[in-house]
Amino acid sequence: MVSNSGTVSEKPIPHNYKWKGGPYEPKYLKIPTINVAGFIVKVGLTKDKAIDVPPSVNLVGWYSGSASPGSPGVSVIDGHVDGYTVPGIFNRLKDLHANDRFTVELGNGTINTYRVMDNVTVKNASALSVLFSQKPKVASQLNLITCGGIFDTKTETYDQRVIVSAELIDQ
Repeated sequence: MVSNSGTVSEKPIPHNYKWKGGPYEPKYLKIPTINVAGFIVKVGLTKDKAIDVPPSVNLVGWYSGSASPGSPGVSVIDGHVDGYTVPGIFNRLKDLHANDRFTVELGNGTINTYRVMDNVTVKNASALSVLFSQKPKVASQLNLITCGGIFDTKTETYDQRVIVSAELIDQ
């Protein structure tokens, strides 16, 4: 629940929010099945070499060290399951099922449509290998990740990760 830059905001995203990114970078995520709609911000690595999290529970983060959505390879988008007092944007990620569809809008207005292939919950130790695994015969894959399992107050994180793998079906 803490980003590289400090405490994560729980304030709603303002209506006049100005997205900052390039034409081929992901801008907006919509997952109707679980009522998710939100802007995407670019995230990198923390000082401990972990994928950083978005600065708000109401934003998702595209890991800029992964492929851009719609490009060949694996793209990674993370989001908070919760904050200290409010649910996070990926609070219901665990409820996605195979064949559910969602979209990612790029900065140039292109809408990429994805189909969920699977949804798994894994121990933290296995998360990175699952997160960066590309399914055979899937040219462009998008993996969504959030926390799951039990919250550890000492480490201030959960002991598991929920990972949804999806394939690009329309650009």
